[in-house]
Amino acid sequence: MIQIPSFSLREGAVAQYCKEYLHSQGYQVSYDDCGKILGAENGNLIAILPGDPNLEAVLLSAHMDTVGGGLAPDQVSVQHGVWSGDGNTPLGADDKAGIAIILAAASRMAQDYPFRPTIQVVFTIAEELGMRGVQCLSHKQLQLGWGLALDLSLI
Repeated sequence: MIQIPSFSLREGAVAQYCKEYLHSQGYQVSYDDCGKILGAENGNLIAILPGDPNLEAVLLSAHMDTVGGGLAPDQVSVQHGVWSGDGNTPLGADDKAGIAIILAAASRMAQDYPFRPTIQVVFTIAEELGMRGVQCLSHKQLQLGWGLALDLSLI
């Protein structure tokens, strides 16, 4: 995923990757109107896996844009299980590490927990421009409950 371009307002390719993955796990996936408002390729991605309505809904969130946008294949190396960039651009862990964790958790919840709350995944756009994507996210599209926002920078 670190090789998928994801500059602010141009998160379309990583959004498509996430959309296809979440859809394959049984989530209902859509985009909000934030992309139109901000002039982006797409809006915030919202994925929902319905669950027991008697349980509090869970929200998992991360942002799709990265400083530097991503790395070309020749800028990435893997040695002994450690991913590294070429030293000239950021690796993109902020926030593709958060997305990867959420995709793994979302898959596990869909496959291994038939008695679960509703799971909501929100991947926002334009965080690196002052959290503009989350600022235009409408809570009306989400069920209130509890949530976790993962925004990771790994060294």
